[in-house]
Amino acid sequence: AKLAVGHKDGAVWITDLKSGKSTKIVAAESKDQASRVIDMQWDPLSNMYLLVCFRDGNIVLIDTEQATVMMRFDRQSEITMLSWVRHIPGGFVTATKRSALLSMWNVSQRSPVALLRLGKKQCGLVAVRPVPSVHA
Repeated sequence: AKLAVGHKDGAVWITDLKSGKSTKIVAAESKDQASRVIDMQWDPLSNMYLLVCFRDGNIVLIDTEQATVMMRFDRQSEITMLSWVRHIPGGFVTATKRSALLSMWNVSQRSPVALLRLGKKQCGLVAVRPVPSVHA
């Protein structure tokens, strides 16, 4: 098992709980308060990838085995959360503070693949659940 801890300076520490070995990954573009980690999610389909979101709107995908940033996504303003979409490999969503706008992403592209407006109020948390397919 691995533990990921995000810090105010934008660093992410990955600890292997079996061996006790910790690795620091400098994932933020700067070390100021705007670069603090606000959300992180492990890839549900792989134990080596971690999505990290920063206060300044940056999002990165980290390969925790290589301790490297694999992808930097286009900066979004005031992201409040991110969540993997488990039934879409590489798919994830982000929500913004200012409006009920969800951005749909794929790790293979730097920009959102779709935008979904959910109203005029801000989004707080989002839970994504796959709909079971119906076979005739």
